[in-house]
Amino acid sequence: MKGKSTVIILFHILGWLCFFFLPVIFMQPDSNISDFLVARISQTPVIIFSFLILLFYGNAYFLLPELFFKQKKARYFLTLLLLAIAFYLLLIFFNVKKPAIIAGVEDPLARASTYKLRQIRPFLLFIISWGISSIIHYASRLRKVENKLIENEKEKIKAELAFLNAQINPHFLFNTLNNIYSLSISNSPKASASILGLSKILRYITSEIHNEMVQLEKELTCIEEFIKLQKLRLSTDTVRLKFEINGSRLNKKIAPLLLMTFIENAFKYGVSNERASPIDISIDIHDDRLEFYSKNLMHQHNKSLEHMGLGILNAKKRLDHLYSGKYSLTIDRNNELYEVKLNLPV
Repeated sequence: MKGKSTVIILFHILGWLCFFFLPVIFMQPDSNISDFLVARISQTPVIIFSFLILLFYGNAYFLLPELFFKQKKARYFLTLLLLAIAFYLLLIFFNVKKPAIIAGVEDPLARASTYKLRQIRPFLLFIISWGISSIIHYASRLRKVENKLIENEKEKIKAELAFLNAQINPHFLFNTLNNIYSLSISNSPKASASILGLSKILRYITSEIHNEMVQLEKELTCIEEFIKLQKLRLSTDTVRLKFEINGSRLNKKIAPLLLMTFIENAFKYGVSNERASPIDISIDIHDDRLEFYSKNLMHQHNKSLEHMGLGILNAKKRLDHLYSGKYSLTIDRNNELYEVKLNLPV
């Protein structure tokens, strides 16, 4: 930050030097530049140059922000008029003019100028100083407004993500608790193992769900615990589950419980006690990309499928916010077969 401020100060100093010695740029190659510079400095009172600097920064940092942009335009233009009169009086008092010849060297900016134009050219410096400071201030103001809009948009997205994450928690917990309840009323010995698995998942959720990104290793461990819970309650007579994770999960990140939406749906809508229920779930990690795939049959009625659509919509919104333009999601439903393919960076 300090280095940036130094650069800005040096830039302003260089700008004023260029402004003061602008005629040198247009001088003939055989002109005596050193004599011209000495004469120009001696013939331009310091107070005039100081007045222009005061006008530049006073207009940019006080008059515009405190008067013009606070609906005090009449006071702004009155102040500007008084400053112009003061500058004109200074020119008269110091008898400042721009002759065509300075120290025997022709002023290139005075060449081909009429006498009247040469008389008013010192006052043009006032207009240039005011105009440039106004442009710079307005550009800076537009940049601040743009940054504010971007910041507001980020806060809006952050709030929406927090809302979406808050929706995940109760939905996920309700389904898991319902599974444990089913085991407990049948006095199944699997109930205790389910409670232990749920405690691990709860520990993960309470510590990680509010983060925008989490370690992929922790996320996959949570998924594995969830799969174990499902295996405890599923009938091996009808359900054929194939679940695998391939690739390195270290030093990678992903949005929390993003994949869980699709995995939950596969078990909730793809399991039947009367019919064969094959469920295939695979997660393949290749360098900085993750490929998720799930396939299952749909056994639930259309009314139940409406609730599934809300969960998918939630997941899509999170993907759009967190992986905009960087992910691909394909959901195919062919009769009773339901397939999900998701590819995203990790």
